[in-house]
Formats: sequence, structure tokens, C-alpha cells
Amino acid sequence: MQAQFQFSGQVGEPYRNQSVYLSLVEDYRKTERVYQSQFLEQTVADSLGNFTFSGDNLPKKNRIYRVHVDGCNDSIVSGNHFLKACNSIESILFIANNSDTINLPFTFNQTFCEVNATNNSADKILEFYALKDEMILDFANADSDLAKDLKFAKWFEIFQEFGLNSNEPLVELVVYNFLSNRSSETHDYYLEDILDSKYYSDLLERLHRKYPEAAFTKQFEAEISADTYIQSSSKNATKDPNFWFKWFAYTLPIVVFLVGLLIYKSRKVNTKNYHLTQQEERVVKAILEGKSNKEIAAELFISLSTVKTHINSIYKKLNITSRAEIHSKF
Repeated sequence: MQAQFQFSGQVGEPYRNQSVYLSLVEDYRKTERVYQSQFLEQTVADSLGNFTFSGDNLPKKNRIYRVHVDGCNDSIVSGNHFLKACNSIESILFIANNSDTINLPFTFNQTFCEVNATNNSADKILEFYALKDEMILDFANADSDLAKDLKFAKWFEIFQEFGLNSNEPLVELVVYNFLSNRSSETHDYYLEDILDSKYYSDLLERLHRKYPEAAFTKQFEAEISADTYIQSSSKNATKDPNFWFKWFAYTLPIVVFLVGLLIYKSRKVNTKNYHLTQQEERVVKAILEGKSNKEIAAELFISLSTVKTHINSIYKKLNITSRAEIHSKF
């Protein structure tokens, strides 16, 4: 007899007689919200809120699945269902395979807050979210950077131990997604931890053993390799005996150029022998900086005709007839 899955449950108001969606989440970086590309099947909850998905078309090995309902009307363009454009949305992540029976009961007057399953790993993602809430609460009491550093070390160990005890690398990937996320406060600590801990290389081995051909295994391997290389290069650069020589060799010419440019722009034009007015001195300096008459007018907040009057006066006092001669004098 061919294996079959059955995912059933019950939703509360206002989701009765509404569509219920089943999604397959292959990318662990896309576990935080609903994506249209993950959509797998659609059914409709009855008047009591009951729904069922069943068949034999799922992967034989464990995968992460999402069931969700939202406040969109079915007549709305389907894309809105998957971009949180609806008034409300309820969803749950769980782990299952093609032969599992999963039940998502309506308990404590809430939709999707419990998983009953034949798969021992099914509810581990829910447990992780509960653990994450504990961490957030713990950090709310951290009143210094030192206290936060100590808590990061503690919670990384707690999460890694939780993942190991689940005996399911998919759970560990969900944890990893949270800890290594660039938008999370844990990201900086993760970058340090990746060089000091064997956990990540060991997780990669577990993924290769259980899910050797899966896209998420290759995704994790690529991310770990990239982050490890970047962090190693950053730390090794300062240990290189030639590091500071290279730094000065590349940086010094730039510094000299910038200092020279600053001196050039800030220098005073020596015009005391030519009896130029203060405004005429400003015009001379602007000409030496290569500015046009329009640019000089804008910089000095005067009209274009006034700029021309100042330039004619400067030419007479300096006994010259062109801008080039101004450059040769100063």
C-alpha cells in the first residue's frame, strides 16, 4: 500500500468557510512569512472550521510545511494571499513527510497553536519559537553590553543544544536562520561564533548524511563557507606582518592628496600688493578653483553682471586680460 499523508485541523472565526493553504518551505530563509512560490495546495474549511489535506505527492523525507489562513476573499488576486496584504493571517510551521498524520486542533480558543502528529519532530519548530520568546524576555533585563555578551554566549549554547536534541537538522536550520540573520541582534555574535565553534561544520555533516541532495543543504554549505572565509580573512589581515606596511602604502598617497587639496582650497590669495577688495579676493580664489562666472555668482550670492564687473576691476588692477594670467600670478 502506498504511503499517504493527512494534514487536518480546525480554524476559528472568521476563517470558517474560507480557504486554507498548504505550503512547502524548502528555503529556511523564508520561514518568517508566507511566500506565493511556496504554495502547494488549497482547500476550504467547512462551517465548523474543519479542513483536510491528503494524498501521496509529498517528499518521502521530512520537510518544513506551513498551513495558513488569511482574511482575503477568494475573489481577490491570489498574490495578495501570500504577501500579507490581507487584514489578518494565522499560520503554523511543522515538520512532516509523505506518510505522516498531522492534526492542528482549535485549542484555547486559538487557531494553530498546537501540533499533534505521528512525526516526533513535527512540533519542534513551535518549541523553538517558545524558546526564542524566553530569550527575548531574558535580554530585556540586560542593562549593559557585558551582560548582553554573556547572554549571547548562554543562548547560543542553549539553541545549539536544543537543535541537537531534536535529532532533526531541519529544526537546526530554523534556529540557524534566526541566529545568523543579518537583521537580528544576534548576527554579530554569530560571526564570532562561526570561527570558534565546531557546531556549524558538524551540522553540515548531519545535513549531508540525512539530506545529501536537498537544496537547503547546499544553501547552508554555501553560506557557512562564505561567512567563515570573510571572518577568517578579516582576522588574518591584521595578523599579517606586512599588514600595516600595505595599509600605509595604499593609504598614504590618498592622505597626502587630500591634505594637499585641503591646503589648496583653504589657502589665502596674496593680493595685498594689488589693492583688491575682499569681494574681489573671493572672486580671484574662485577663478583659481576653476569655477565659471555662474558658479561664482551662486557661491557669492551676487548677480552674474556683478561678477563680470568684479572681474573687469581685477583685470585692471592686475594689468592682465585673461583668467590664465590670474593663474600665473597666483
